[in-house]
Amino acid sequence: MPKMESITSLNIDTSMSLDCHMGIRDTQHTYAYTFTRVVAEKPVVIFSKSSCCMSHAVKTLIYSFGVNPKVYELDEDPNGLKLETELNALGCKPSVPTVFIGQDLIGGANEIMSLHLQGKLAKLMRS
Repeated sequence: MPKMESITSLNIDTSMSLDCHMGIRDTQHTYAYTFTRVVAEKPVVIFSKSSCCMSHAVKTLIYSFGVNPKVYELDEDPNGLKLETELNALGCKPSVPTVFIGQDLIGGANEIMSLHLQGKLAKLMRS
């Protein structure tokens, strides 16, 4: 598997299908690339769009916990459209914002805000 330096080196073949472990698998069942690898870069990873107000709100909230997440701005990335397609295939609708904490898909703005209002988001950030 090629070593990933940054999201700009990401080459996803959108004809591949996602398996239940958030990985992309071709018909020979070999992994071409996985979201797991992307979300392993930092404890908190956010897929966002710079023009999305909900993305901005989620990023601001997460920064308020003193967390320095890895943020992928899909509208500024050359592979953003492909990533957005894959996020939609994971069930992320809308595709942004999408938050991973500890390599687990937490969800979008609704899930993040609900966890925050329940007092559970701070606990997730600390774990």
